[in-house]
Amino acid sequence: MRYFILFSLTLLFAACATARMDVPAGFAHFDKEESQFLMAAADGFMVRARIAGDGDTLAGNLDIALWQKETDGFLTARGYLPVTKREVKTGGGMTGTLTEYTILYNGEEHRYAVALFSDGTRLFIVEAGGSAAAFEKHRTQVEQAIATLRAD
Repeated sequence: MRYFILFSLTLLFAACATARMDVPAGFAHFDKEESQFLMAAADGFMVRARIAGDGDTLAGNLDIALWQKETDGFLTARGYLPVTKREVKTGGGMTGTLTEYTILYNGEEHRYAVALFSDGTRLFIVEAGGSAAAFEKHRTQVEQAIATLRAD
């Protein structure tokens, strides 16, 4: 599981805009991806950012606490254990939550993090994951990238 399990909200990804973040040193950006922002480090650590829905699709359903509860339920049902949860902010003024999870895969600890934000009309989802060692190595870079999250 060098590549993290990608959490899917497939029915909601109808947004026209694409999530973007600054790419940290040591990461490669997959620039042919049009519906999501995807980047990876050489050690297999990956980061993905997406925008779910638009004003019509998610009207009235942009409560971050609700989405955090659903995410927790989805992941814990699959064996992920929450490690930390905290509030995070983007440079553009969005406030959201960042939750880190752990799971054992082939006897090795892996980490997966999900950050959820709303700008009032869209839900932003940032996922990051890989081995626990890679996660610790890239933690600061991911947090700095999340601070630059925006829609283009």
